[in-house]
Amino acid sequence: MFRWVIKEQLAGGPRPRLRKKPCSQVPKSTVDAWMKKAKTEFGIRSIICLLDEQQLRLYAGLQSDLVSYYRKNGFQVAHIPVRNYKHPALFDQELEKVWKAYERLEKPFWSTAAPA
Repeated sequence: MFRWVIKEQLAGGPRPRLRKKPCSQVPKSTVDAWMKKAKTEFGIRSIICLLDEQQLRLYAGLQSDLVSYYRKNGFQVAHIPVRNYKHPALFDQELEKVWKAYERLEKPFWSTAAPA
């Protein structure tokens, strides 16, 4: 689930989801468990969320949208909507936004994407 891209600075991996049903609605308990693991086991303080609107709809059961829910739970968040399953994964403009977010957000942080 979590893996360091740059040790103790940048982690990456999939968004909170149900493993056997990655395209189904994600319950609050799954998001809460994901956030707890990110904080307690990895010390994650910030999240760069790369989910597009279609993916964000999978979190309708939260009290707010996913990005706001992350913030309410103490994370710094940058949201850069990226369409899923495209090649290349990030266009130059998106990559520039990710880099700017990386430079300004508190580390360590997590970059979330849809499951591959």
